[in-house]
Amino acid sequence: MDSIKNKSFHFSEGGKNCLLIVEYGIRKRDNPKEAYFTVTGSLYQEVKSKSGVNKYGDEYKYIDGKYYDEYSGGRIHDEIMNVTDEFNDIIALHLANIIGMPMHAFANGIFHLKNGFNNIPVTSEEFKEKFCSYYRIPLDVFDKLSDITDDGLYAITLYDNGVISKWADEAEKAIAKYQL
Repeated sequence: MDSIKNKSFHFSEGGKNCLLIVEYGIRKRDNPKEAYFTVTGSLYQEVKSKSGVNKYGDEYKYIDGKYYDEYSGGRIHDEIMNVTDEFNDIIALHLANIIGMPMHAFANGIFHLKNGFNNIPVTSEEFKEKFCSYYRIPLDVFDKLSDITDDGLYAITLYDNGVISKWADEAEKAIAKYQL
């Protein structure tokens, strides 16, 4: 069974009352081989409504006597971090398995080292920092990985440099902190 929780935050943006609902936890908790961390959110803006329904017939979200219209949702990590820093640690684990390893860490890591990352070419000055941030790898370990083309050697290098145990430690801390 999934272990998903949510938390709401009221905030003001552009003079309008807004609501952020963050959903976080572990999906497929009952199957450890497939379990992974997830953090998503929904952003709402307060609307004045007498009927609770918009002109298309969709219902507004009703919370604490007010109506809200959703204007963004999904993997909105930057937006969540703009409202609160409470979830930064578990956001870093989004889609990592329950031992903290990023999805397809070895194959994707090698692919990104050779082909760039999120529209950032390997030759860009920001590439190393963005790559290391996403994979949660110390900058000094990046230099040891940059010429590796074999999944096994890549994994051994991460293991030998404490990255895999660091991933596991981060996952363990998040599970304890959020009582997942």
